[in-house]
Amino acid sequence: MNDIVYVTFTPRTQIKMTDNKAIGKEQDASQKAQTMLKEDNVSRIVFDNSKKRTLIFSKDMLANQMRRDTLKIQDSFDAHWDSELTKIDEEYSKACSLIYAALTTDYYKGDSRFLRSAELLSNAANTFIAAIHLLRSGFVLQPGILLRTIVESVATAVHLCTDEKALEKYETGKLDSGYAVKSARTVFPLIAKLYGYYSNNFAHIGELHKTFTGLTPYTEGDVRVNANISMLKYCVLVLYMTSELLFPQFVVAHRYWKPLNPEGFHYAPDEDELKWLATFIGDDDESEMAQSLQRGGEPT
Repeated sequence: MNDIVYVTFTPRTQIKMTDNKAIGKEQDASQKAQTMLKEDNVSRIVFDNSKKRTLIFSKDMLANQMRRDTLKIQDSFDAHWDSELTKIDEEYSKACSLIYAALTTDYYKGDSRFLRSAELLSNAANTFIAAIHLLRSGFVLQPGILLRTIVESVATAVHLCTDEKALEKYETGKLDSGYAVKSARTVFPLIAKLYGYYSNNFAHIGELHKTFTGLTPYTEGDVRVNANISMLKYCVLVLYMTSELLFPQFVVAHRYWKPLNPEGFHYAPDEDELKWLATFIGDDDESEMAQSLQRGGEPT
């Protein structure tokens, strides 16, 4: 700590005096400081004697990151992962078409369980867009936090439509979302696996929180981005699969849920769909989440 001196400046006269004494020997740093002084844009200056450098922090770091740095990062993301985003977009659009059909038509008029579920899934779809915006802008830790809320919303939607007593608790704010996840996993085991994964690794402090993640342009093959892409794929699959289950009246050909009786369905994707799933999430993915896509839960 003795090698680094932290100096916080408030009055302009203090900045000039300290700048003349301490930074004057480094002409580049001094010039930069003087420019920032004229614009009254210095937040903090750190003198690092051990590395013989001066760190000058401006007052507009937030604005610079949003308006300058993230634009460069977005270009780097598009250059390397645009094709993956296109694949995700197709599944996202299929899910949204079912969700918004349920919201905007009169089919479920008067059935609050399904309307509330459609509202939940609609907000989850918007949250999914936000998660992609974060990743595309350089944030590799934060998308997982949002994906957890999506899974929680999906679980609640499933619970509302499979438990007639859940709606009253939901309307009065007494519905336990944790219980909703447990309830939904009996129908859709992948929901609980994703919820646990996102909770342990992103929402709660875990190993990923111990790594410094700066905002810098991506390079091809960035494992952090690839991991996020994989998580987004699982999440968009859950969003679509749930929409297909809850709003079958708008589905032309069922991909995952097959009619079990006049009012019930069970998870039964055919061999072609399972092969497509393996390709979509990655043929080398042998995780429990990948395996759970091969089988469903109890009929509903």
